[in-house]
Amino acid sequence: MASGPAVFADSCVIVTGGAQGMGAEHAAELLRRGARVAIFDIDETALGQARVQLAGLGPLLALKVDMSDRPAVEAAVARTAQLFGGIDALVSNAGTVHAQQGLLDTDDADWDRTMAVHVGGARNLCRAALPWLEQSRHPRIVIISSMWAQRGPGFGHAYCAAKGALLGLARNLAVELGPKGILVNTVAPGSVATRMAADYGPDAIAEDCKSIPLGRWGDAWEITRLVCFLASAEAAYLTGQTIAINGGQIIAGY
Repeated sequence: MASGPAVFADSCVIVTGGAQGMGAEHAAELLRRGARVAIFDIDETALGQARVQLAGLGPLLALKVDMSDRPAVEAAVARTAQLFGGIDALVSNAGTVHAQQGLLDTDDADWDRTMAVHVGGARNLCRAALPWLEQSRHPRIVIISSMWAQRGPGFGHAYCAAKGALLGLARNLAVELGPKGILVNTVAPGSVATRMAADYGPDAIAEDCKSIPLGRWGDAWEITRLVCFLASAEAAYLTGQTIAINGGQIIAGY
């Protein structure tokens, strides 16, 4: 796909969870490709760092938003549309750190918070942005799920359930919003080499790579390029799909 600054010229993209991790990678590349980008994140410290790191790449709005708070999401979306003259694409990436507990160890508070941020946050974002997406020439919604939504590891009970729910949400939105020209797709990454992933340690990473046909974890840019494609006008006849980008790990098993 094209990757120059004209790809997203005059387009506004919202990236949730955009101040850190993969979200920040997505935001940076979208800016490089000419988009006007709004990042929503609950972490004020990370937002401050993102403002510095992304400065100079392009027009940026960085807002503190709890994605489970519908009025806060609606206000942030409206502010974005007012500043940038509309909204053309959403990258719903916000989530919670996935706890490793199983069924009996996951308390109601963890379950409710995980669902509220992952699933409720995606719903709140799509709902709030819909009036502007309907006015866009190339409206796109990209929802970030996980390999764990497709093949559970036997732990991370709430996280896996939430990521699975996002697959159903995206497919249903694709059918509902397709007649309006709004394309909705999901990205389901496998293991990705990020700063957070480094906490696993080299031995654990090496062991995990044994289950991946390509023999390595994915690089952040590989996920970001896919996200940018799905958010662009070039993805013109692709909707309701889950793109599993995991080096073949889901096929080979654990």
